[in-house]
Amino acid sequence: AEAWKQMEAQKTDVLARVEAMSPDKRNQKPKPGAWSPLEIAEHLVKFEEWAWDWIQAAQAKPDSKRGLKGAIYTRLM
Repeated sequence: AEAWKQMEAQKTDVLARVEAMSPDKRNQKPKPGAWSPLEIAEHLVKFEEWAWDWIQAAQAKPDSKRGLKGAIYTRLM
């Protein structure tokens, strides 16, 4: 539970920092082919939504022998 609180606090901090940037700075890429701060923040939010949905689905139908950990391992391999 403590690790979750820390991750949430870090996420809130990162998103606040990106939001505080000017629009030009938010969209500025440090070099060609790199992601802007806004693109990185957007990616993190989308991945978190996907991961949360996937974890909930895995918990709803866990592998009866291995549980959620087994379902995750099977999915990644």
